[in-house]
Amino acid sequence: MKQKHPFWKGKAVYAALGLVVAGAALASFLAINSMMVKLGTADSAPSGVSSQSQASQSKEENVWDSSKAPAETKQENVPVSEPEAVSSKGQGSSSASSSAQPSPSASSDAPSVSAEPSAPAESPTPQYTSPVTGSVLQGFSGDELVFNTTMQDWRTHNGVDFAVSESNPVKAPCAAKVTAVDKEDPLWGGVVELTDSSGLVIRLCGLAKISVSQDMQVNQGDTLGMVGEVPCESESESHIHVEILKEGAYADPQEIFPAQQ
Repeated sequence: MKQKHPFWKGKAVYAALGLVVAGAALASFLAINSMMVKLGTADSAPSGVSSQSQASQSKEENVWDSSKAPAETKQENVPVSEPEAVSSKGQGSSSASSSAQPSPSASSDAPSVSAEPSAPAESPTPQYTSPVTGSVLQGFSGDELVFNTTMQDWRTHNGVDFAVSESNPVKAPCAAKVTAVDKEDPLWGGVVELTDSSGLVIRLCGLAKISVSQDMQVNQGDTLGMVGEVPCESESESHIHVEILKEGAYADPQEIFPAQQ
């Protein structure tokens, strides 16, 4: 038998080794390529997720930016009430908090709703005294006509005649202001008119030697003058004629002055 040459024997071994190395290299290449494909897919997937996350974040940032715009325009002199505290423990805590609040009646600073303003104090009614000491010669007639012997006619008698001798003092029946003075009235002689704090007007006629003047303040009992003559009632005995006007209407002086004994 003819033996193979050692040279070709060595070539065959090297060829086999080359095939093994080439196969291993091809397998490594395929494995690496497969891995690269997988890695590329994995990289693309996170990239998409990242893009969506970035878009969502951008959207959130846009929403947040819009909330930074001023929610209101500041107004001057607008009262702002403090919000009531809301308990996070539910309605039970809220009702307990309500019951713990002091009632309006317990506040010493809160004014009473039912309190009514007090009525202003009325000034005391003035007390009157008679201007002279004397009997009633002729009384107040009101709407009734009486005969006047001096004037020889029928007329109303709007006052009271107090009989008193001439030259006796005539005194202020109350504290008042002198609102008119006429020393020579053709019908009534000397006249002094007083107005007291209640608005009552007292007119005294038939005075002489009047000692007061208009706008003077007099006290009760001050001398206004002396008894003189009443020209329109000169046929009667010596007296003074006194008239009273209450709210602009004649009133009976005997209802104002105390009765004389």
